Amino acid sequence: LSDFLNYWIYLYEAIHFHLYKLSIELGEMAYLDEVCDLTNLTLRQFSPNFVRNVMKPWLRITQSFYPETTRRIYVLNPPAIVSVAWNLVTPLS
Repeated sequence: LSDFLNYWIYLYEAIHFHLYKLSIELGEMAYLDEVCDLTNLTLRQFSPNFVRNVMKPWLRITQSFYPETTRRIYVLNPPAIVSVAWNLVTPLS
């Protein structure tokens, strides 16, 4: 877990530094668009243990220290359960 989190911290620091330099060059805030391809994702991969010990610490770090980095997240090929969960948590329009 430590290596995983250290990898993401290193990656986000490098991205953050690049976006900072680009923002100065452009004279406006530069953002990152992320693409998440969920092809072949199974529910087994998202066990409670994985969510508690990997996803939660990772999300806590990214949301606490890098919230302004990402502008959009595109999710490709989500399994049906992701659509069901998304519809449950998004407000009805």
